[in-house]
Amino acid sequence: MPEMNEPLDLIATVTEAMERPAPRRWDEVFVDISQPIPDEPPFLAKIGETSIIFRQGLTVVSGIQKAGKTSWVRLLAVAVLCGNALAIEAVRDLHVLWFDCEQPLFRILRQVEKAFQMAGMKRTNDGQIQVAALRQYSPEERLTIIKETIADRRPDLAIVDGVTDLLQDANDNTSSAMVVAELLAVSEQYDCGIVTVCHTNPNPVQTAGKLRGHIGSELMRKCETSIGMEKNGDIFTCRCKDSRGRPFEPFSFSKDEDDNIVPVVAPIPEKRLATKDIIFAAMEPGTTYTHAELVAYAEKEGTGKDAVADLVKEGRIQRVGRGVYQKCLEDG
Repeated sequence: MPEMNEPLDLIATVTEAMERPAPRRWDEVFVDISQPIPDEPPFLAKIGETSIIFRQGLTVVSGIQKAGKTSWVRLLAVAVLCGNALAIEAVRDLHVLWFDCEQPLFRILRQVEKAFQMAGMKRTNDGQIQVAALRQYSPEERLTIIKETIADRRPDLAIVDGVTDLLQDANDNTSSAMVVAELLAVSEQYDCGIVTVCHTNPNPVQTAGKLRGHIGSELMRKCETSIGMEKNGDIFTCRCKDSRGRPFEPFSFSKDEDDNIVPVVAPIPEKRLATKDIIFAAMEPGTTYTHAELVAYAEKEGTGKDAVADLVKEGRIQRVGRGVYQKCLEDG
């Protein structure tokens, strides 16, 4: 360092700075595109030949209320315990963290008990499945607990039953993107698969429609596999809504009087209602609906917008204000 009264050689200082090598920022994010293409990560669970869960991947299971989402999670737990459950095949001896954000303790334990019974095993804390009850915590605390316990216990698979319960507002864009980003980050950092359970918007037909809120939209954009649960009478059907790989064939099950899951062959479904008919059937006479509320009944936003326009043209619904609609009264 020069003395206080010593003149600064600006030319020498600038020359030294220019000759100094430039900092290399974010080198780690660039991919060597000349390297061999890695194999797909080994599956943790699959249906048929389709990998539905693998390490560093996000899977979402969706459906309306009581459509069998948690029952599907129970089947996944059985498959982990004994290798397969109905159509689900899983790698045995996986270490699983099962986070339940919705149910009271007695219902959680009933689900776990039924899973162990189906696997022919005794329920024990020494096993490979560990269950956390998060209902009593705030959304922010739930997300923190999930991240920190995954970091601490290093599971092969984490199940988050109730992903919307990690948010104060499932329609908040920023929070939704942050939650999904954090789940993806922890999945990659700790080399585990993550399964999330998410509600879909109410639907007059018992099908798995559009996932609820901005968190649902974000999950659909980022997940590897989207599984939809549907209920028709006493029969629950699991379908592939979307997949980055090949879709799997649907399978169905029912429950006996003791809440045990039993396989069934689902009847051939009747032709599904057109989207416009689904929207029309959901509307109550005398009730007004925003355009967004009507579009939400469709599986795809574009299809919903077209259906609303068709209903207006057909005179079945009418616009009663800016972006507000009402069902037209039937003649007589």
